[in-house]
Amino acid sequence: MIPERTQRFDEVVDVVDWKAPDGHEFVYAEGSRAKRLLICPDPAPFAFLRPGHRYLLKESSHRYPEQFWVEILAYRLGCAMGVPVPPAFVAVDSRNGICAALIEWFYDEPQRYVSGGEYMKRLIKDYDYKTGRQHNFEVIALRCRVFQRQGLLPSDWSVHWARVLVLDSLMGNTDRHQDNWGVVWGRFDGRMEGRLSPAFDNGTSMAHEIRNQDLAGFTRDSKRLAAYVRRGRHHMKWRQADTQRLGHGALLARYCGTYAAARPLMLDCLSFRADAIERIVLGLKDVDVAVPLSVERAEFMLQLLAFRRERLLQELTDTL
Repeated sequence: MIPERTQRFDEVVDVVDWKAPDGHEFVYAEGSRAKRLLICPDPAPFAFLRPGHRYLLKESSHRYPEQFWVEILAYRLGCAMGVPVPPAFVAVDSRNGICAALIEWFYDEPQRYVSGGEYMKRLIKDYDYKTGRQHNFEVIALRCRVFQRQGLLPSDWSVHWARVLVLDSLMGNTDRHQDNWGVVWGRFDGRMEGRLSPAFDNGTSMAHEIRNQDLAGFTRDSKRLAAYVRRGRHHMKWRQADTQRLGHGALLARYCGTYAAARPLMLDCLSFRADAIERIVLGLKDVDVAVPLSVERAEFMLQLLAFRRERLLQELTDTL
């Protein structure tokens, strides 16, 4: 487990007076959802925030108003599973009534971040950045091994990816594309090297696109729920030459077949207590904001997590 910086249900962050890094409105352009880069005041309004640090205020898609809750759930799940995820908190802007996730920037100045997309472009000729259709793990692993041999990346990079992929699989993340991972370069433990980024940008998960009025159909019909989960695919393929992306469980099994130490690690990540996850999810619905996490969605999230966890445990043990 990773210690969580806990935000109580009555500690909603209002960013109305937070400033952009240069003192002017700054909109972060990457991705499909509106987001702003802001600096936490000093002193910070709550103990779980870092004074003077950068945060990303990330809204929901206009089509899926509750989507921002997925980012907050991902952080709390990551803590329970031992997966590094940037801290994410419930926030509002009282000036315009916006509800959003307030996500802690995962590196500090003068550290430098290089996105996975930059490495894909360097290693794959004519890389299709728009679709990411050549995005694959074998090339990622090749780059990581080279950095490791050069003494620029810790030897546990495959452990890091095992944790990220098991979180993606549990949440049904279909958007771990080339710009949703990367390497942070800086001084760590007294030497210059790189560290793989935490699992950021988790909003395209947890069936966020299913409308509230349609959730009951999945809740009542286990076959419909199973079909939905089976259709899910991770963004990256295993090899560039593969014609299809793997389902989440199949990707984990493939990973374990290549990295033997990953299986017990993944099983350990999935060994969290069911009642602990229930407290996490149901606790979110008690937060009083203009766009609350509905009871229906909270209960569906619990059902979906339980269903996916059971399937992943079965797939990981069946391939022993």
